[in-house]
Amino acid sequence: MLIECPECKNSVSDKAPTCPKCGAPIALAKQKEVRALGEAPTTTQATSKHLKKLLMIFVATLLLGLIIFIVQMNSATQAGTPMAALVIFIGLVGTVITKIRMWWHHG
Repeated sequence: MLIECPECKNSVSDKAPTCPKCGAPIALAKQKEVRALGEAPTTTQATSKHLKKLLMIFVATLLLGLIIFIVQMNSATQAGTPMAALVIFIGLVGTVITKIRMWWHHG
């Protein structure tokens, strides 16, 4: 649905976060409009479920790597320590990249 930008009066989608012409925030104007009509405001989920699932997987990988590393450090052979370090690295890098993607998704 097209609405009028409160700043430049340009036609803008009501789903747009900002006006493409002047950059004015459209979501805030839409919320004010809805409150003026007496309707209850709704919130939307800003981060996709896919990114949240990825974050959980990478954090679990990081924790698993830490557990394996601690167990291997306490064992006599310490043969699996490089593998544990690799799992920790993958979990850490994946977590950081996913957090950046979540940040980018919000922008």
